[in-house]
Amino acid sequence: MSGAYRCGDTAYSGGQNKGNLSVLWLDLENAFGSIPHKLVQFTLTKHHVPSRCRDLIADYYSNFRMRVSSGAITSSWHKVEIGIITGCTISVTLFSLAMNMLIKSAEPECRGPRTNSGQRQPPIRAFMDDLTVMTESVPDCEWARMCFKPAKSRSMVLRKGKVVDKFRFYIADTAIPSISEKPVKSLGKVFDCSLRDTTSIQSTCTELDGWLKSVDKSGLPGKFKAWVYQHGILPRILWPLLVYAVPISTVETLERRLSPPEEPLPGVELDTAAAHRR
Repeated sequence: MSGAYRCGDTAYSGGQNKGNLSVLWLDLENAFGSIPHKLVQFTLTKHHVPSRCRDLIADYYSNFRMRVSSGAITSSWHKVEIGIITGCTISVTLFSLAMNMLIKSAEPECRGPRTNSGQRQPPIRAFMDDLTVMTESVPDCEWARMCFKPAKSRSMVLRKGKVVDKFRFYIADTAIPSISEKPVKSLGKVFDCSLRDTTSIQSTCTELDGWLKSVDKSGLPGKFKAWVYQHGILPRILWPLLVYAVPISTVETLERRLSPPEEPLPGVELDTAAAHRR
């Protein structure tokens, strides 16, 4: 939540302060399958993991083999030197460690934007395989043989507080679409060329109306409707309240829609104080 909020706040501050800012939302292609095994070992060594644990993990990954069959022809076995096994107990931990190592290695290549107080922010924020790069300039760099998907990535360039499209970023000679062409949704927060939350807030209210109408027309008994409101609709509404700058009047309107005074539903109410707590 902090990454989505700070990214939006930085972009909005850049527009208000007539500043320059470049932002890239990058989506890693085949995330788990693109982590080299040597990178895993290097990361474990840097994080001072005991040698017995490193040797155990190295032995685990050294026995991976694969071969290809086509008709009556079958290739010989080949050693697999890249990729973390999906579903393995330690896969998420190894992936997070490796991605953190890559991010820390790339940070010296670019400088993050400054806040209004003069504090410089980290240039790269990540949540699993989704990366957000915020800097005044984005240099060319390689990510340990890993690739990003240009079609699912987005870019934004601010010059003197305005979004401009004359500057383009490329991944392997393929242009990254800008948010003026296609808005991007990162960690549940939508970013578009307006740099404002108005459209997203209106969309959230419209979605809430649709969900409420669907539940009302479902024919479920009242206690089941209350359960759907509490465990299905309410969690989906609380997240936008956390990542968007929602006016208190809008929050009160949403609260009245969920818990109308004439038919109160026990336990179905919005904590407006918690929703606006940063």
